[in-house]
Amino acid sequence: MHSADVRDIAAGATVEFSTMWVPPATGHFCVVVRIPLYIVPTAPTIVEMTELNNVAQTNYDRFNTATSSPSTREETMVQVGNPYDKPTLVWIIGEQTNPLFRTYVSTTWLRLAPGQTRDVKVMVEYAIDPKSDRFPDDVSRVHQRSIEKLSRTPNHLGVHAYAENPYDKPRHALELLGGAGIQVTTGRATEFEQLSNDGNVVVGSVVTSDDGQPVPGGKVVVTVTDEPDAFERHVTSSDDVVNGMFFVRFPNDDFRVMRAEYLPLVGFGGCAVDWTERR
Repeated sequence: MHSADVRDIAAGATVEFSTMWVPPATGHFCVVVRIPLYIVPTAPTIVEMTELNNVAQTNYDRFNTATSSPSTREETMVQVGNPYDKPTLVWIIGEQTNPLFRTYVSTTWLRLAPGQTRDVKVMVEYAIDPKSDRFPDDVSRVHQRSIEKLSRTPNHLGVHAYAENPYDKPRHALELLGGAGIQVTTGRATEFEQLSNDGNVVVGSVVTSDDGQPVPGGKVVVTVTDEPDAFERHVTSSDDVVNGMFFVRFPNDDFRVMRAEYLPLVGFGGCAVDWTERR
């Protein structure tokens, strides 16, 4: 689903952009800002030479490490490249904000050939086992009164890549190549107990995975279409979850397949059902 906010900006002014968007609970998101080709208002024949450098983009990932026994370990990849025309060393540095989470990086440095890129695996998990009375050694320093609050606070993970400048002699300067932001939450694992439709109404229920109890709230986002690969024909709607149940109404019932994603309350993990035939 695409969403945008378009407006004019006066010279030297600062404008705050916002837009309504209900994203999936987990996954990779890309935020893009574009400025169209500038034309002088009082002289329409005077235009900017190119608009190809008027684009800014940031990437964002969100994961939930569901509490079970043990908590799930989520994985993603970040791509690291050498922008120089000489071989160099690249260092990968990760920093996180919440001590109740663990972050694993498959390697902290790489030797890359000119122009070479490599994928580096990043893994995240919640450190506390909810079924154990013992706290792991790596979080035992956290005051117990802070644990409840921290467990409800997302972990913001930043992964940054720095490269040795191969033109420095001796090499000592590290150039920042870029980075990725990852938000990690935790909560009880959930699952869809049922998903079906009654004409143009998609109905279903969401329960906790460990004991099958209805979730107390949250929201479900449902997408329907006659062809999953035809994004322009997707229709999306949402509904609040009440005692595990949801009812999402669409304008008509001409869809062939549907999918659903649960956006949880604090303390619960999200879940999803991929494309499934209507019933």
